[in-house]
Amino acid sequence: MLSFAKKNRLVKAIIFDSVDRMTRNMKDYDQIQRLIREYGIEVHFARSGNAMKPDSAPTNTFVTGIEALTSNHYSNLISSKVKSAMVQKASEGIYPSIAPLGYINDLVQRKLAVDPVRSPYITKAFELYASGSHSLRSLHLWLIEQGFRNKKGGKIVHSAIEKILKNPIYHGYFVWNGITYKGIHTPIITKELFDKVQNRMHRKGYAVVATKREFPFRSIFTCGRCGCRFTTATYKKKYDYCHCSFTNGKCGNPYILQEKIAELFGEQVVKKVFVENGKLDWLKEALKRKHASAKTNKTEQVTYLKAELNRIDKRIDALYNDKLDGKIPETSGNKNTQNLVKTKLILKLH
Repeated sequence: MLSFAKKNRLVKAIIFDSVDRMTRNMKDYDQIQRLIREYGIEVHFARSGNAMKPDSAPTNTFVTGIEALTSNHYSNLISSKVKSAMVQKASEGIYPSIAPLGYINDLVQRKLAVDPVRSPYITKAFELYASGSHSLRSLHLWLIEQGFRNKKGGKIVHSAIEKILKNPIYHGYFVWNGITYKGIHTPIITKELFDKVQNRMHRKGYAVVATKREFPFRSIFTCGRCGCRFTTATYKKKYDYCHCSFTNGKCGNPYILQEKIAELFGEQVVKKVFVENGKLDWLKEALKRKHASAKTNKTEQVTYLKAELNRIDKRIDALYNDKLDGKIPETSGNKNTQNLVKTKLILKLH
């Protein structure tokens, strides 16, 4: 409003209901005073009939200033009471703010309730990162592909994944004003899983990140100087290098072409391996049988999951129709539907 009044010289006056509707802090009050002095705009108060003008009497300005100070004091009192109430709630184990992703605010029970839609994604994110199969970036992309969304329905941003993995609220605790409290809400993960994720985040080295290019030596070797894993990088989209993952090789070990490592690896390790012809044929046959068995198991698993998802969809539709027809109570129908949706998401994550 102040910016608009300064840019538009047609504005001659601003009307407020009262001083406490104009501002409740002295910083904004000073800006109003500058607007009056430097731009000649009048400020009127409808309830009292008073006005602040460039040529107002000192007494009138003094009275308005006292009213502004009173409003500021009242605002500070409210703020202090709200903060005290939040600290009291925290001490009782109640999270005193908007529920983070994975939880919803239960206004009836006055505590956090597990979000049946998003909590399975949170749990899976912790499990995948703790396993070492994903970096933060690849985990972020995987969650988006699986349908993880924020509360507004948009795609979750990369920085939010790190915040989630560092938030102790998911194992039953939360931090408020620098103090850790034990919450009364239901944990989504265990303390052991949370600790595994924190240890991974703080240790040296990086996780394997899935890419379209093949890097056969990624995460196989460790640096002889600092102990970090060797990772890979591509130069000009065609030269593949291996290097220490500690701040992009700044420990002193040089970048090495992947082909050079292949030569060294082949001369010193692979060529020393000898398998007799009879055993080689046996190994080939065993690998074929293993691959065929794994493929069959995968096909059976996919068929089973598809059948389960189809069955759940039918049950959700049936519950919805029964609720519309009044055959079951609405609250019972909503709860059963939420449980089915949660089961459906868990199946999709597998």
